[in-house]
Amino acid sequence: MEKGRWTVSLLDKAARRLGDAVERAWAEAYFLHVNGFHEVRIDINDVKYRVPIIEALIREVEKLLNQGP
Repeated sequence: MEKGRWTVSLLDKAARRLGDAVERAWAEAYFLHVNGFHEVRIDINDVKYRVPIIEALIREVEKLLNQGP
């Protein structure tokens, strides 16, 4: 709250508190962001490997959001 935004450190801590699946998806998504977008150090196979892990988390979040309050 003090910084007015989420930091990588806060997101990482939140992911760890939400369980293994969330923590792994966060780690893979962050890896893609840094090594794919910023550093351009990975190839398409590295991306393809991580996509299903991240998609599984997205589907789970969509289910939760569709359930309503």
